[in-house]
Amino acid sequence: MEVAYDRLQQNAEQKLKPGRTERAAEVRLTNTVFIPYVNDNYLEVEAESQTKNGKYITRIVFENVVFRDAEMKDGAKVISPDGTEYFFKPINRKKANVKVSCTCLDFYWRFAAFNQRDDANAADPPGPYVKKTDRPPVNPSQVAGVCKHLIRLVDELEKDDVFSAGWFQSIKNRIFGRKKG
Repeated sequence: MEVAYDRLQQNAEQKLKPGRTERAAEVRLTNTVFIPYVNDNYLEVEAESQTKNGKYITRIVFENVVFRDAEMKDGAKVISPDGTEYFFKPINRKKANVKVSCTCLDFYWRFAAFNQRDDANAADPPGPYVKKTDRPPVNPSQVAGVCKHLIRLVDELEKDDVFSAGWFQSIKNRIFGRKKG
């Protein structure tokens, strides 16, 4: 089973303790790197994320990215670490399959095993879990999901026009012109 990003975020918000999206605002991102795999139709995005609890490596890999040879109207663009520009059709976050990972403990203990099960893990699989306490499970619904660091990274990608616009945004872009920064 493969999973789209929006489903992972929805799982995290609806099946577990709410507020993860709001807490994502406290995450600071630095050193965001775009790694296009043109021949495999993947776009990997990696960033350092930081909160008061520490620094983490946060990664998302989008599958089935449609790369183009040149810039196109309403297209998206990223610059790889070597300075090369890559053009692609904006990604539909509701449909495009993703693999995600974060080095934070919330992701590791709450989501990594279930993301691995659903083919949505972008890191090495976690080791087998051995219960050592009587505490209830941290993910009783056993759903794949995302931590606040991944939510924050996707929020930034949204601002960078990496995703296809929803119907309202596409109409707004046609009327007022696409905002480029």
